[in-house]
Amino acid sequence: MTRRLLPALALAALLPFSLRPAAEEPAFAWQDDLEAARARAKSEGRPLLIVFR
Repeated sequence: MTRRLLPALALAALLPFSLRPAAEEPAFAWQDDLEAARARAKSEGRPLLIVFR
Protein backbone atom coordinates (compact mmCIF):
# COMPACT_ATOMS: atom_id res chain seq x y z
CA MET A 1 0.00 0.00 0.00
CA THR A 2 2.86 2.38 0.76
CA ARG A 3 4.19 1.98 -2.78
CA ARG A 4 0.88 3.20 -4.16
CA LEU A 5 0.39 5.95 -1.60
CA LEU A 6 3.77 7.69 -1.89
CA PRO A 7 3.49 8.71 -5.57
CA ALA A 8 -0.03 10.03 -4.92
CA LEU A 9 1.21 12.07 -1.96
CA ALA A 10 4.11 13.43 -3.98
CA LEU A 11 1.74 14.48 -6.76
CA ALA A 12 -0.68 16.04 -4.27
CA ALA A 13 2.18 18.06 -2.78
CA LEU A 14 2.97 19.54 -6.20
CA LEU A 15 -0.60 20.38 -7.23
CA PRO A 16 -1.05 23.61 -5.26
CA PHE A 17 1.96 25.10 -7.04
CA SER A 18 0.64 24.31 -10.51
CA LEU A 19 -2.94 25.37 -9.75
CA ARG A 20 -2.12 28.76 -8.28
CA PRO A 21 -3.35 31.70 -10.35
CA ALA A 22 -0.68 33.50 -12.33
CA ALA A 23 0.85 36.48 -10.58
CA GLU A 24 0.69 39.95 -12.05
CA GLU A 25 4.46 40.07 -12.48
CA PRO A 26 6.17 37.34 -14.52
CA ALA A 27 8.07 34.84 -12.40
CA PHE A 28 11.04 34.76 -14.76
CA ALA A 29 12.77 37.47 -16.78
CA TRP A 30 12.38 35.50 -20.02
CA GLN A 31 8.60 35.82 -19.69
CA ASP A 32 8.93 39.57 -20.22
CA ASP A 33 10.93 38.90 -23.39
CA LEU A 34 8.38 36.37 -24.61
CA GLU A 35 5.45 38.71 -24.04
CA ALA A 36 7.27 41.51 -25.87
CA ALA A 37 8.06 39.18 -28.78
CA ARG A 38 4.43 38.05 -28.95
CA ALA A 39 3.17 41.61 -28.99
CA ARG A 40 5.71 42.62 -31.65
CA ALA A 41 4.85 39.64 -33.88
CA LYS A 42 1.13 40.29 -33.48
CA SER A 43 1.50 43.97 -34.36
CA GLU A 44 3.58 43.08 -37.43
CA GLY A 45 1.09 40.40 -38.51
CA ARG A 46 3.59 37.57 -38.54
CA PRO A 47 3.66 34.24 -36.70
CA LEU A 48 5.81 33.82 -33.61
CA LEU A 49 8.28 30.95 -33.77
CA ILE A 50 9.48 29.66 -30.40
CA VAL A 51 12.57 27.44 -30.32
CA PHE A 52 13.53 25.58 -27.16
CA ARG A 53 17.18 24.67 -26.74
